[in-house]
Amino acid sequence: MIARLGTSVVGALRSARDLWLVLLSTLAGVIRRGGAQGELVRQMHAIGNKSVLFVVVTLGFIGMVMAYE
Repeated sequence: MIARLGTSVVGALRSARDLWLVLLSTLAGVIRRGGAQGELVRQMHAIGNKSVLFVVVTLGFIGMVMAYE
């Protein structure tokens, strides 16, 4: 049981490290190119604005459940 838990923790840590490395390499590429930074900001803005409706609806349902409880 402990071995399975250890394997799961090590796997999670490796995944977190891989995601961190992807983030760092993406940011390094943006900084090196300079001009692509505007594109990154544009895409982040578009993704953020498109997810607002989903977040509001989800929070609305969560609020209704909490009020009911």
